[in-house]
Amino acid sequence: MFNEPYPFLSLGKSQINEINLYKKYFYKFYARHRTYLVTLECYSFQMVAIKYCDVKDKNSSKAYHKIFNDCDAPRVIGTCFHIMLHFWQKNKDVNFVFYASMRKIAKELLDRKKLDETQIIPFIERYKRSRFSVYKYGMVNLFSYEYFIQLSDYENCVYVLINRNLKSPAMIINQLTKFLQDNHDILFIPDV
Repeated sequence: MFNEPYPFLSLGKSQINEINLYKKYFYKFYARHRTYLVTLECYSFQMVAIKYCDVKDKNSSKAYHKIFNDCDAPRVIGTCFHIMLHFWQKNKDVNFVFYASMRKIAKELLDRKKLDETQIIPFIERYKRSRFSVYKYGMVNLFSYEYFIQLSDYENCVYVLINRNLKSPAMIINQLTKFLQDNHDILFIPDV
């Protein structure tokens, strides 16, 4: 599913002077219908977050929430995963986190589905988190448990890869939890 990424280019990095965020790495790739910008954000608590968007939307507040119906999602997402793998190969102690923004569901879609009452809520929950499910599938299949502890929070659509080289992963997880709660109003509770 993710074994044919688009070729990607490194655009360099920039130093950032924010409280937690200290560096960003930029990549670009040309997909079938658009050009994507991928950003790896490095945080002071030893975590790297991946974000990607259409280059045209890079300054939009909704850039990372857009979903395109290009029938190209597996290859686009796979390219982002391969950028993460490339970054990890150069930075063997890295930890990754991503937030898969939830999809909004239109009433028209529900009406077309003709679901009975017992099917509506499960369908909505699955639909909202479909991005998360795809990302989780990629993490499980591309990032070995030999190298990473994998934590997921299905409710909040957060997935974390903790490097097994770390001496105190609990401290990193606590710092990430505090950051998500303070900055994004997300209470990160890994699934059991």
